[in-house]
Amino acid sequence: MNGVVVDSGSWTSAISIVLDLDSFNTGVYDCTITVYDFAGNYVTDSVSVNVTTAATTGNGIPDWIMDNLLYIGIGVGAVVFIGVVVIFRKRS
Repeated sequence: MNGVVVDSGSWTSAISIVLDLDSFNTGVYDCTITVYDFAGNYVTDSVSVNVTTAATTGNGIPDWIMDNLLYIGIGVGAVVFIGVVVIFRKRS
C-alpha cells in the first residue's frame, strides 16, 4: 500500500483476498496486489482507494439512519406491537 508491503504469505485460489480499511485515516491510498505461482510467474493489479468520513446530517446523525428512518420506525413498531400482544395473551 503506497509502496509498502502490508501482508504476504501463501494463498489458495478459492479464498478471497481482503484488505480491511476500517483503520485507515481519511485519504487516498494506492493498493497493489502481486500474486506469484510456483514457477515464478506473477500477476499484479492495482486500485486507488479514497477513504472518506461517513456523511452525516447537520446534527451528527449518519445519513444511512435518516435514509432508513421509515424502516427503522416500522421495525420498532412491530416489536412493540408483538410485545403488547404477548402481554395481553399472558393476562388472559
